[in-house]
Amino acid sequence: LTAPEHMPAPGPLLRTPQTADEANAERRTREVLGRATGLLDRVNAARLGQQARQQHETARRFVDQSLQALSERNYLLAASLADKAETLARGLSR
Repeated sequence: LTAPEHMPAPGPLLRTPQTADEANAERRTREVLGRATGLLDRVNAARLGQQARQQHETARRFVDQSLQALSERNYLLAASLADKAETLARGLSR
């Protein structure tokens, strides 16, 4: 089989009222990620119990996945993941 001579253009990005302004959506998401990362950095994961350590690892994965979604310009997913990371980080920093 041979590849087609030209690939179709990708479809348009999904736009919602929250992500219509890409610069603001990215800025807001990066602010949330900054807060989440700051909270996670202050937590000594070695002193956490098993369940809390798993939450810490999950929050770190959410941060990484959110950054990946930002690089793919999937602002809705990035914001959702960032919010989840911050929620977990706040719970661990108490």
